[in-house]
Amino acid sequence: MDGRSTEGAIVDVETRSPDETELVAGEVASLCREGDVLLLVGPLGAGKTVFVRGFAKAKGVQSRVTSPTFTIAQRYRGDVDIHHLDLYRLERLSELEDAALEDLVGGDGIVLVEWGDLAAGALGPEVLEVRIRLGDEPTSRRIFFAARGTSWADRVVELGRILRARSQRWRRPTLGHADDVA
Repeated sequence: MDGRSTEGAIVDVETRSPDETELVAGEVASLCREGDVLLLVGPLGAGKTVFVRGFAKAKGVQSRVTSPTFTIAQRYRGDVDIHHLDLYRLERLSELEDAALEDLVGGDGIVLVEWGDLAAGALGPEVLEVRIRLGDEPTSRRIFFAARGTSWADRVVELGRILRARSQRWRRPTLGHADDVA
């Protein structure tokens, strides 16, 4: 990056299909460790659950990954436990207590929270924000990864390096800084 701190690092990649989105998620999974929290943000149909599916697959989950929209939380067992939450149906932040979010954040396993922007403050200061936007083509997606806190800063920069090295799979990723985003 241009001599600035890696805190606030942002990676931007464009995928052309759900399979490519899953591959990108697998690369993210390779950088994750127990206690990590990923906040997934995007409109309905953006591919948040597709991302979780690729992430879980990369972490050795064999079971089918589906959106926990009605159950709020789902646990998948793999090389590490994956806690998949979907906050879309929550009407109040107090309902997070029912989802046992505080027990999951910073605990065993990795937590991925769809519609996580609704509870960003409850997820702690160390979060990887994964913002998924619809692309120009029906199956393309723009995915932005932003480090929130110091534990993610260097890993987001490393993610940018990994994605650039494998850029023949998807459109060339870019690495920037949160200060550059208006």
